[in-house]
Amino acid sequence: MEWSDDALILGVQKYGETDAIIDVLTKIYGRQRGFVKGGLGRRLRGVLQPGNGIVASWRARLEANLGSFTVELVDARAADLFENIVRLSGMSSTSNLLINVLPERESCTHIYYAHLAILNLLCDHKASLEDCGVGLTLFESGLLTQLGFGLDLSCCASTGKTENLFYISPKSARAISKEAGIPYHDKLYVLPKFMTGESSTITYQDIYNGLRVTGYFMERHVLNPVNKVFSEARYRFLDHFRSEND
Repeated sequence: MEWSDDALILGVQKYGETDAIIDVLTKIYGRQRGFVKGGLGRRLRGVLQPGNGIVASWRARLEANLGSFTVELVDARAADLFENIVRLSGMSSTSNLLINVLPERESCTHIYYAHLAILNLLCDHKASLEDCGVGLTLFESGLLTQLGFGLDLSCCASTGKTENLFYISPKSARAISKEAGIPYHDKLYVLPKFMTGESSTITYQDIYNGLRVTGYFMERHVLNPVNKVFSEARYRFLDHFRSEND
């Protein structure tokens, strides 16, 4: 069995002295794992970095086997992020999340392109950190939808109105208008306007609120049921926006 595909490196695990097992997200074949001979050696150490784009060629005697990879570097994104801890944390957060929530060997082309888009955004130094925060929030929201746990932000769950959506219910994952939600303010999450498609000035508080929303539902529906947690990188990314509010 063998195939070749464009791939994004999600994680690298040491195997022996200089070999590695890598976790990648491919365009056609979904999330895949495989062995790389000399993956931690001088020639490949810089190639096998999370966030980098490669052409991955996989081979195994049987389809069920772990198999081995040969890799060719296409886009060395990781090096662009090393000097910015916030952007690096965003990249590490999304990569780790995909390792935890995606089943192996199931095609998920939409998620591949969404991950590629967020990586390119994080590497674009013309994009502000606000842009990156919005992008990562919408990435997590879209991932929830792809996994079958999408948020319903179409109208107020109480009144059916589409205007002035301000909260989201942690029980139903449905939006609530400001008027309907005020009596239950302490039990609801604040919903930033950018998540409902409304154009407005985006603040760090908006991004913090958005990441709290997606984080809550990701933990409740996806991570906790399989005894997984967010990475430390995700908390570092969130803390950057929290610190601006103190």
